[in-house]
Amino acid sequence: MKIRSKLLAIAVMPVTVLLVAGTILFLISVETDRAHVKRDMTDAFSDMNSNLIVLAYEYALSREERPKTQWTIQHEALRAHIKEMLKIFTKREEIELINEAYLNCENAGRLFGELIEYDRGDLSDNRTPVFFQTKRTIDRLIIELQAIMPPANSLSKMIDADQVRYARIETVMIISLTVSLTAVIWPLIFLVIRGISGSLMRFEKGMKITVFRI
Repeated sequence: MKIRSKLLAIAVMPVTVLLVAGTILFLISVETDRAHVKRDMTDAFSDMNSNLIVLAYEYALSREERPKTQWTIQHEALRAHIKEMLKIFTKREEIELINEAYLNCENAGRLFGELIEYDRGDLSDNRTPVFFQTKRTIDRLIIELQAIMPPANSLSKMIDADQVRYARIETVMIISLTVSLTAVIWPLIFLVIRGISGSLMRFEKGMKITVFRI
């Protein structure tokens, strides 16, 4: 290989390695950013559901208008949030968990509507069928809301695993990039130096022969 070809290889190979590694690292950073978004959405999802549980208990104890109104508003916000999550979470396992949580959320909304209807009746006597039906509805409502937590916890564990995997891949890529550049550049530099040295030695030898003849 001529010196010119070796110099060209020294210039081209590192650029090629950097382009490939840079593309991979960019894709990893995109997935890492997506994982952060997923984490924020999952945390908000859990917080919103916890607030609904608190408001459900509060309404069950007080039967006041404020917790009823807040529950209705936050339930609609949770439904909208879950729909937004389905746009970000694309893995089959994630979608299954979110759909499971959405079903529980819908059941909770239906049960809360039934609870409001029962509250329009006479609940002063705890021996009436309406009273027992109301208590049963409250219990079922809490169960549906609590059933949302396991899918949320599973999503959190999946996100944690993804973030660990992306960090590990990024570390491996950086190490591989360093090793690859070292493995590519130094042998070529050595070959170039040896080629230049050989050329200089031949040139010097030729000069000596020329001088000797003169």
